[in-house]
Amino acid sequence: ADTCEKVGKKDCVGFEYSDLKGMRVAYVKGAPALNVNNQAYLAYGGLTWDDVKIVEFGGFGDSWAGMINGDVDAAFASTNSGKVYEAENGPRGVVIPPIDPNNKEGLARMQEIAPFFTPMNATVGATIDGKQPRPTAGYAYPVLIAMADQDPDLVYNMTKAMVDLFDVYDGNAPGISGWSKDKQNFSWVVPYHDGAVRYWKEIGLWTDEANAHNDNLMKRQAALRAAWDQLSSQNPENWEEAWDKARRDALKAGGFGVVF
Repeated sequence: ADTCEKVGKKDCVGFEYSDLKGMRVAYVKGAPALNVNNQAYLAYGGLTWDDVKIVEFGGFGDSWAGMINGDVDAAFASTNSGKVYEAENGPRGVVIPPIDPNNKEGLARMQEIAPFFTPMNATVGATIDGKQPRPTAGYAYPVLIAMADQDPDLVYNMTKAMVDLFDVYDGNAPGISGWSKDKQNFSWVVPYHDGAVRYWKEIGLWTDEANAHNDNLMKRQAALRAAWDQLSSQNPENWEEAWDKARRDALKAGGFGVVF
């Protein structure tokens, strides 16, 4: 609550991500997978790391201890994380600002940093349980993953089973309704396996648009693989620096988003 009061928004009414300008935002050392989320939410609000005060922590748990203790104003976590529930019941409370699905410019900035984020309504979590769903952004978790050379029939049957048996397992865990066929995202950042595509086509959910998107993702992967193989044959001394450049150059040449 005190974070909201810093910008004159008592009880956090109308508090937005843009209001974090000049405030303290958690940065977990050695955890880019965590920090990119904070960066993406800042971007949604029209901010960058340069617009906030970075507070470094040694781990995820430490960053949320900092939230509770008043050492930092913002940190990232899933709404249903135990740390967020702990903060909700702490002396400062917790607020989860909304993500407006109609804010196309904000979402474009967010997805430029983290293209795996999509608008969603959170139904489980601190300040949310038993109340109206909260408009925010998120990504699928867990995700069924298969290698490209996995037996297409196996992938087809696994996908089919997850759909056919949905009513059997739905409701047995928080958030499990996300496995519903109606909530699948066919324009996400990971390509679908041929076996899965066969099933989605069979039930009429796979569109020409989804196919074009999937083909583009496959071309992106092929461009990265070609760049990797070429650089590997050169065996440069400073691999990390050389790969960073080769990766960027290959993606730009193919017209693909570099992202990071």
